[in-house]
Amino acid sequence: MKKITLVVIALAMMFSGCKACKVREEAKIGTEKTPLVVGFMPSAAKDVMAASAQIFCDELAKKSGLKVEPFLAKDYMALIDGIASKKIDIAFINSLGYLLAQDWSRAEAVFQLMGENGKLFYRSGIITRNDTGIKTVEDINGRTFVYSDPFSMAGYLMPLYVFNQKKITPKSTSFAGNYDGVIEMVHNGLINAGAIYFYERDPDGRIHDARLKLVNKYPDMIDNIPVIFTSDPIPTPPIAFRKDLTPGLKENLKRTLQVIGVAPSVTGALNAMYDAKGLAPANPKSYDSIREILKTLGKDVQEVVPGAVDFYKKHLWEVVPGF
Repeated sequence: MKKITLVVIALAMMFSGCKACKVREEAKIGTEKTPLVVGFMPSAAKDVMAASAQIFCDELAKKSGLKVEPFLAKDYMALIDGIASKKIDIAFINSLGYLLAQDWSRAEAVFQLMGENGKLFYRSGIITRNDTGIKTVEDINGRTFVYSDPFSMAGYLMPLYVFNQKKITPKSTSFAGNYDGVIEMVHNGLINAGAIYFYERDPDGRIHDARLKLVNKYPDMIDNIPVIFTSDPIPTPPIAFRKDLTPGLKENLKRTLQVIGVAPSVTGALNAMYDAKGLAPANPKSYDSIREILKTLGKDVQEVVPGAVDFYKKHLWEVVPGF
C-alpha cells in the first residue's frame, strides 16, 4: 500500500507541476522575466538567512550571467513542493528532504555542503557524563537516553538504528527538541546519555560537534561530557537540481558553483546559514545509505520529514479526487 501511495503522489505532483510549466518556460530560466530560483531550507535567524541567501545569489548571478532570485522556505515541505511544481530550480535541502524530493520529482544531488576540514560527512555522537559509569554504547542498555528531535538524522534516526543493530534497549527515551537541549539534560544529570551531531577534532584538539556552542556556558563541557561513540558517516546536506533543467543550464550551474563554492564571500554566507565551509560535487548514491537505514527501521521517507504526511493527504484529495 505504501508503494502504491508513493506512485500516486508522484503522479499527482507531476500533474500539478504541469500547471507551473506553462508559467515558466525551461529555455528562458535565468532571464530577466524568468529568473533562476534558488531555494534555501530554514536554519539560521530570518535576517541572517535573507542577507546570506542574497549574497549567494548575487555571486551566482555575477559568475553565471543568469538572473537569480532567492526563495527562503518556511519549512522543508515548501522546498519540496517548489521543486516538484517547478517553481524552484535548485535547492539547499537536508538529506531526508532530498530523498523525498527525489521520490516526488527525481531531484538530483549535484553538490553538497562541506563540513569542517572539507569533510563531506558527519556522524551521530553519543554523549554522557563521566559519573554515569557509561563507557561504551552497550552500557546504555537499561539507562535513560535523550534524542534531539524525531526528524533528525544524527539526533534520532542514526542512534535508533545503532540501538536496533546492537540490540540495545534504554530504560526510557525522550526528545529534547534540539542538540542544545540534549547537552543541557545530560550535563545537568537529568538523563544518562544523549545523541548529538559530531565532526572529528582538529589535529590541535579543537572540537567541532554540538558541544562547541555551550562551551562558554559550561567550561567543564569537554572534560566532563565525553563522546563515547560515533556512528558510521552521514552525508552532508545536498544542493539539489530539478531533474528537467536544460543541459546547457545545468552545465553552466555546475561550472559556476564549482568556482563560487570556495569563494570567501560565498563560504561566509554558507557558514552563516548552515555552519558549512563551502560546496563540493556530490555523489547522489551516497544518500542511498540513509534510505537503507530507514528501511531497516521500518520507516518511510514521508514519516521522517516534518509535514510530509499531511502534505501527502492534501495532494491526494486535491489532485486525485475520490482516492
